[in-house]
Amino acid sequence: MSKDNFRIDMENVWKHIEMLCNFPDRIAGTENIEKASRYILDYLKRINGLEVWIERFHFLTSFPIESYFEIIEPEFRSINCFPNLFSENTSDEGITGEIIYLGGGGEEEYSGKDCVDKFVLVELSYSPPRTEKARIASNNKAKALIIMNWGHSENRIVGRGAIKSVWGIPTTKDLEKIPKIVSINISKFDGEYIKNILSRNSKVKGKIKVKVRNEWVNANQPMCRIESLKPEFKEEFIIVGGHLEAWGKTATDNSAGNAIMLEMIRILSEKRDKLLRSILFGFWDGHEIGEAAGSAYFVDYYWSDLNSGGVAYVNIDGCGLAGASRFVSYSSPETWKFLEEVEKEVIGKPSEKKLPLKFGDNSFQGIGIPYIFTFTTYKEDELEKLGGAIFGWWYHSEEDTLDKIDKELLEIQARLYMEYVLRLLCTPLLPFDFIKFIEVIEMEIAKIKEAFPEYLLTSHIYKLEKEVNELKKQLIEIYKLSEEYKDQYNLSFIKSFNQLLLKLCRILIPVFRSTVEKYSHDVYGCLYLSKPLPRIYKILDNMVKISRDDWKNHALKIELTRQYNVLHDSLIDAISLCRNFLNKH
Repeated sequence: MSKDNFRIDMENVWKHIEMLCNFPDRIAGTENIEKASRYILDYLKRINGLEVWIERFHFLTSFPIESYFEIIEPEFRSINCFPNLFSENTSDEGITGEIIYLGGGGEEEYSGKDCVDKFVLVELSYSPPRTEKARIASNNKAKALIIMNWGHSENRIVGRGAIKSVWGIPTTKDLEKIPKIVSINISKFDGEYIKNILSRNSKVKGKIKVKVRNEWVNANQPMCRIESLKPEFKEEFIIVGGHLEAWGKTATDNSAGNAIMLEMIRILSEKRDKLLRSILFGFWDGHEIGEAAGSAYFVDYYWSDLNSGGVAYVNIDGCGLAGASRFVSYSSPETWKFLEEVEKEVIGKPSEKKLPLKFGDNSFQGIGIPYIFTFTTYKEDELEKLGGAIFGWWYHSEEDTLDKIDKELLEIQARLYMEYVLRLLCTPLLPFDFIKFIEVIEMEIAKIKEAFPEYLLTSHIYKLEKEVNELKKQLIEIYKLSEEYKDQYNLSFIKSFNQLLLKLCRILIPVFRSTVEKYSHDVYGCLYLSKPLPRIYKILDNMVKISRDDWKNHALKIELTRQYNVLHDSLIDAISLCRNFLNKH
């Protein structure tokens, strides 16, 4: 298939970016997100061959009312701030407290520290993300959480964000899990000032006043679908998404991503006759404050369709960051091989591969749909100077303007996303490599055995090894067979092979890349998803911290056994599927 047929017109992309940047701070429930949504809808309705609609649903968000922060001891200074939305409200008089600095705000920073009723100052990062910092601070009974922005030390931008933690639209049980803590954002510059006076004084005290309003609002979520004209494949579909709700001037986050999506839709609609599979686009509302409310609702509401035909989710965000040069991909391991093939063609080298985490609208782990999110960021030494600002020092601010976009890099990313999508849409045999998925599990089992003492491992880990080895043998045979059919158009085999891969996705992804049952969500930024065998690691990590004679230890043992059973069952089901496939072919 000629790439010229699918060439992206960057002038079109740039026009969309300029238009969308006219709707800054397009936060859920505001006039600006309604205007941006209307712009997208009006544009899409002018394109032939699309099914276009606005998704309307209620979700919980939060609005800023006021915030005030001052240092009151050993000196007086008023500090510019912005509330973390979903913060607890203070009285009109505010609250006072002693300030302590705890680095990144992870669990380890709290170890051995008396944080009760203190104001905890931490640095913005994704390790852990803002929401986890709030949960951890709340669990440690801090009185308030102060998050200093990232960027260079003179950066006076006050960041914006939320601390809801619960992913998507909360259930009644989820409402109880929202961190209960007063929280504000301050600039990197002011954070460094506070760190400096902390280094020179035994006690520093501050006063905080915060008001926010939590409210259920109606979504403005543009959606469209391009239906394949090939009856044998059209029930299979790709999902491409990017968040429409956005803070600040929105150029890189995420007007650029939305603009690429609009241009992709134009091109793909004109070439419908060349597409084997269908494709659905979602411009997500509720991303910033509702913690992926839009994509999570989409998964809940369209569960049956996604379960039967959803092939992959491609997330488009963090595009064209000025000064960035690293390509990083948080993607499901079964996609890594085909992603690398595309990347070598488009950017000349593979991106840095990482396992999917709970951020970037990754609402698809529970249902078992492969996740792909490749973005650009900065080299490690540059990030050190920028205080870890992976999405730019202007992130979530009025400084996220058009000049922060590198047009050349933007075009490369647009081509990369387009080529990912074309491979998924137009390759008869789905390009997923489950041998790589199994190899990742093998490495994770080895890491578990290395990280924890023998007495905690039990026989389950060794049983797991045997099952993984058996599944790998079956998969090697299946992929050998698929090579024989690679250059043939044997529809019966293609459909059988693709169904096998989709079933393996539904069986394996929810249990090996999550800590909760499939119909739920891990919290935003769940720390354990970066660990080997997350649902096992989570329990072992708790067990190793307490005495073997502790009553809680016995309760954790049965939790551990049950989670091993979840993994065992999934592997047995996968082995059975593979055996049946080989017996038929």
